Amino acid sequence: MKRLIPLLLALLLVLSACTGKARPEETYIPKYTPTPEPEPTESVEPGVQIDGTLLTALGDTITVDLDSDGKQDEVSLSRDADGLRLTINGQDYTGVLYSVWDFEYADSDYFAVVNLDRYDRALEVAVEDYGPSDDPQTFFFRYEKETVTCIGSVPSLCWDDWTKQDTVTYMGNGSLLVNARLDGLMTWFGDVTYRIDRDGKLAMVRGEMCAADQLVNVTLTNPVLAYESADSEPEKLYPGDTLQLSGTDQSQWVQAYRSGGAPVLLRLNPDDRYQVETPTGFEDGPEVMNGLIFAG
Repeated sequence: MKRLIPLLLALLLVLSACTGKARPEETYIPKYTPTPEPEPTESVEPGVQIDGTLLTALGDTITVDLDSDGKQDEVSLSRDADGLRLTINGQDYTGVLYSVWDFEYADSDYFAVVNLDRYDRALEVAVEDYGPSDDPQTFFFRYEKETVTCIGSVPSLCWDDWTKQDTVTYMGNGSLLVNARLDGLMTWFGDVTYRIDRDGKLAMVRGEMCAADQLVNVTLTNPVLAYESADSEPEKLYPGDTLQLSGTDQSQWVQAYRSGGAPVLLRLNPDDRYQVETPTGFEDGPEVMNGLIFAG
């Protein structure tokens, strides 16, 4: 018992010291969790939704938040005896469709909701039309505050019923890459960039050299002027010279290669891109070279 008393006294002293010692004040540090950026839009298959992009059959309804207001919108594109009919949240917007295009050849079995620009918090309704001579068009419509507006079109289908492929590449930053008709000298095709400009409309990007799907060999029948670069002095090429045409910037130039492989540029008439520069002025392409291709 005598041994326990000193032990108990020592324990009491320790507890007293601990109780009297002030505890440090805790500081609350809030944790910052950054909002992750949305992933770029991917190509879709019929009936599959990926990151807010949906391709579906005509007559079906897509349920998606079109304008990022936190509310789901019901979107339907159908066809009846009078043509296409667009409804969003039960309201008919068919008049908006036909105010920009007659959709007489809208024979596609699909329509889509796509994301052209993942930074603007808006989705677009894509509506296809084959055109009067199989010149396809896809029109993009935006919905905001119960108003639908067309922001533009591209000369391609957003979904090809025949190949079952997404034929538009969505870059996710307001730009699209479409395989479309090139604008210069003849009928040829290549990958063309379209971009949403400052006024919110979709427009072709001119000035970028677009490579053609096929190289075209031509033989000069009259002299033409050729440039090593856009700011160089021109050189005269003569009848009998051969060139291989490979692309155009959709604005003023056609990329070509001489028979030895040297690259040159041919200048187009900016007001009529079927005309090429010659020593005496701009002349129609077929007047100065053989081998150009034109749609039959």
